[in-house]
Amino acid sequence: MPIPGGRATFVLSNLTSPNEVYELSGLDTTEQNLLAGRKADVEATTLNHLTLFSSAGFQGKDLSPRKDFWVKGMAEGQDIHGFVITPLGFKSRVNRKWPAVMLIHEGPESARFDQWLT
Repeated sequence: MPIPGGRATFVLSNLTSPNEVYELSGLDTTEQNLLAGRKADVEATTLNHLTLFSSAGFQGKDLSPRKDFWVKGMAEGQDIHGFVITPLGFKSRVNRKWPAVMLIHEGPESARFDQWLT
């Protein structure tokens, strides 16, 4: 349910971007459309980036996007999801050592997500 004024405020992050606060406005129109049985009009909403907590620390720096991978698990042959993060400019065919981070699902009691962890 939107807060008064048809807005929702939330934190968004991923593995290459720390937490930032956003506000989505125009949800009152979207709610009215849905309650009337009409389609939600995404164009009626506006996303505003409210904070820049990490902009100074990331100035001039780039992080490579994560790559998903899947492996067969031991239990019941289930697929297990993970991420690998390599440096910018990584080339798998270049004969040298590269640093990398591998994040593998830690279930069943916890999991890794595409979110910033500090």
